[in-house]
Amino acid sequence: MRPPHFDWSIHYRCPNDCPYCWYHAVRPTLEPANFYPGAETVLAAWRRIREKYGECELSITGGEPFSYPGFIPLCAELTRLHRVFIATAQCAGIPELASLSEKGKLEISASFHPESVALETFAEGAWKAAASGVLKRVWLVGWPPFLERLSSYNAEFSRRGIEMKVYPFWGNWAGREYPAAYTQAQRELIAPYLGAREGQNMQLVPKKTAGLPCRAGQLHAVIHPDGNAFRCGGENYRRQQAPFGNIFSPDFALLDGPAPCRADVCPHNEWAFLLA
Repeated sequence: MRPPHFDWSIHYRCPNDCPYCWYHAVRPTLEPANFYPGAETVLAAWRRIREKYGECELSITGGEPFSYPGFIPLCAELTRLHRVFIATAQCAGIPELASLSEKGKLEISASFHPESVALETFAEGAWKAAASGVLKRVWLVGWPPFLERLSSYNAEFSRRGIEMKVYPFWGNWAGREYPAAYTQAQRELIAPYLGAREGQNMQLVPKKTAGLPCRAGQLHAVIHPDGNAFRCGGENYRRQQAPFGNIFSPDFALLDGPAPCRADVCPHNEWAFLLA
């Protein structure tokens, strides 16, 4: 059986406020939910998880991870406990983090936000960061206003030897709900760059998962900044389920087995490795 996987939104602070972000509409309410207990408390939580489940896969997102206080030394220590994956829009700190981390235990994806930074500037920064050996690809959200420019974006990254992948947009734009509202022409623009998870393409048509037996909570959890653990990202996509635990609690444990999906859809494509 695969090792447990955790998606950790380390905090909600971000220098960008992208209109396609999961948190855009509620960002003003999220600041009180940020939680900074100190590096030792954080490391103690992930050590307990290591002791209970062995080396896990830890995907760190946000907000912007590199704006978390003391992130670089904290993350370097985390690579001594688990395999760490980071999604970041800030490439400048990547070489330092790579130099401090355990070899082979860190992988980073750079998030390109065209409304916040010039393409050439970001591509050059990603290229320099890629020399560290840990930056593997660039991701871009398939927001409808970006789609006509995907080929030009890709050309800029490709000539620097960097792979570009597109994550479908989940949300409302111009009164229409995406990804279901993508036209056939838009799907064709995305298709050459469509990202995947565990070998399954990201969804351009939402997959209904409610009630299906799923190992979310058993082999996977989404961790909020306060440590609350939810079975998956879909549990809080336009609904609110109760957490099943908190990683800062000494008795935190994953579920014993599969359970019916409590979400309506699976926006993070977690179904690809969790459906029982």
